[in-house]
Amino acid sequence: MPDGPALTRPTRPRTKIGRRDAPDLISLQAAPPIFPRGGRLSCVPPLIPKALPLSAHPAPRHRPAPRHRPDSPGLPDPLHEPAFYAGVAVKRALAWVIDFGLIWVLAAVVLPFTLFTALFFFGFLLLVTGFVYRWGTLAFGSATWGMWFMGIELRQADGGPMSGGTAFLHTLGYTLSIAMVPVQVVSAILMLALGRGQGLTDLALGTAALNRRV
Repeated sequence: MPDGPALTRPTRPRTKIGRRDAPDLISLQAAPPIFPRGGRLSCVPPLIPKALPLSAHPAPRHRPAPRHRPDSPGLPDPLHEPAFYAGVAVKRALAWVIDFGLIWVLAAVVLPFTLFTALFFFGFLLLVTGFVYRWGTLAFGSATWGMWFMGIELRQADGGPMSGGTAFLHTLGYTLSIAMVPVQVVSAILMLALGRGQGLTDLALGTAALNRRV
């Protein structure tokens, strides 16, 4: 073949664009969106929510119920701490039955020491034995043996265990109340109706029966 001119691929004419005319892709990507404002186009920075400080966050709506500490003054509040009074009235009645049976046993033990003459005034012997038994157990452990068996105890108005003087006054009030049936009935109704389950003697002294702290 005869040698001819070499074939060349046609090239598109290049237009030289200056630096000023070339779009800056980085600046276009970083540019904020344009929104119409007041009939003009204006650049509005993007709305990025800022993190609120820890103190600015709202407090939770629910509030945990406070716990009664053994060293805190006063009796537990039955509204905030109902666990201290749950089933106390029933436990107190069962404890009374247990204590009554123990008083009978103690009176029977004392009976031979009176040469059985106490048979003529056995009711009075039961009253005296019960008074001494109740006063001693309350002063020593703030609970009778029946209360201890049922898991309850008596506490003073300041929340502390019963002292010897308070135990004596509580036993005296209890003895006077059981001697009069109407007073005992009113006291039992109050134990069922009031939040702290207090009887007449408890209301007078500010004491209350609680579930024993573990």
